[in-house]
Amino acid sequence: MDTLGCALYGGGQEWTQILLKTASKSPGRSTAFGADQPLTAEAAALCNGTAAHGFELDDVLTDALAHPGAVVVPAVLAVAEEEKIGGINLLKAVVVGYEMMGRLGRALGPQASGRGWHLTCVAGPAASASAVGVLLGFNAEQLSNAVGIACASAAGNKAFSVTGGMVKRLHAGLASRAGVLAARLAEAGFTGPSGAIDGQYGLLDVISGAQKRPEMLDAALGERFEVDRTMIKTYACCAVLQTTLEAVTKLRRLHGFDARAVKTMRVGSSERAASQNNERAPADLMAAQYSLPFCASLAMRTDPIDPRAFSFQAISDPNIKSFMDKIEMYVDDTMQAVYPRSMGAKVSIELSDGRVMEQAIVDAHGTDVVPYSDAELEVKFKRLAGLAIGDMAAERLVIAIADLKRGKGIAPLSAALRTASAPA
Repeated sequence: MDTLGCALYGGGQEWTQILLKTASKSPGRSTAFGADQPLTAEAAALCNGTAAHGFELDDVLTDALAHPGAVVVPAVLAVAEEEKIGGINLLKAVVVGYEMMGRLGRALGPQASGRGWHLTCVAGPAASASAVGVLLGFNAEQLSNAVGIACASAAGNKAFSVTGGMVKRLHAGLASRAGVLAARLAEAGFTGPSGAIDGQYGLLDVISGAQKRPEMLDAALGERFEVDRTMIKTYACCAVLQTTLEAVTKLRRLHGFDARAVKTMRVGSSERAASQNNERAPADLMAAQYSLPFCASLAMRTDPIDPRAFSFQAISDPNIKSFMDKIEMYVDDTMQAVYPRSMGAKVSIELSDGRVMEQAIVDAHGTDVVPYSDAELEVKFKRLAGLAIGDMAAERLVIAIADLKRGKGIAPLSAALRTASAPA
């Protein structure tokens, strides 16, 4: 549900619309949100993965530093529509994709992310290939080949966090499409190397080197599941920033002060946030959604739970820009010690009258420590889907998703998605 809501909202964004124009040359049987015709599974996975990841609202496995839903769900849905597969088989495939994404992300380790690898795009192809392979009923050899092929597409750097651009929006879509292609090739008899993940010159060697953690690939396998550890985002910004916005919002609600009354704001967080999320002059919306100073300033001026608050207009707002100068970031030892499993923040605000208020949040609302209720998840879905397709269409999708969970086929959900996402 969360991924679909994110994709419906992201389907109307400029970057997704550019993709749809190109993908329209690939007609098929899979729904792409906002397209006027069904596309091939590869094209639909590319467009829907980009849409789901495209506004920084999609779920994340914090200690894997990767976004599973935007990669796995579009790939599985696209192939399920082609093959008319639904119910428990579809859901099982999604669970397997999340397992691969989380375990491979942790095995690659946070140091790889710190060097600039975007692990969603590195681990994503293997995750989506695994999911599609399970959906199609692959045996062990076919799955191994699919993963081996998919690893050839592992890529993605984080230059976007500094200079912006649209490419970060694309990363999940690229990974989703790569998995579909890899699975289809394996199905046709194409082979891949069996050591593409943990063998010599495999992903762990090449991306992580001496800091690889292969033991993470099967740690507690079958005892815990990645879908139960996934963080649902509240705000349309980088996962590392969720606790900062939650703390700022809570302080404003509790104490009722105005942004003009703030003298300074200090934010203590992880080394990663202090080094990679400290952009003071974001070049565009992507860079702004990665910038703690911008997002914290935005939260002082408006309600950041509304994704429309994250806008091009906000970047140039003189009040937001001037407030950014009041923000100091530093590494907090407590928050660094629990990173990346917990992406905490300690916010201290000093007012002009000398009063000081503090709020520390270790685990954001939406993590498995402070999880969303089913009702809260539905509220988020309806907020995003309602903005994209209207409240009535969003309600129909809630019903169709519930039917799928009860074991019904893919057809009712496909019909609801196609009707809801068709251009006006």
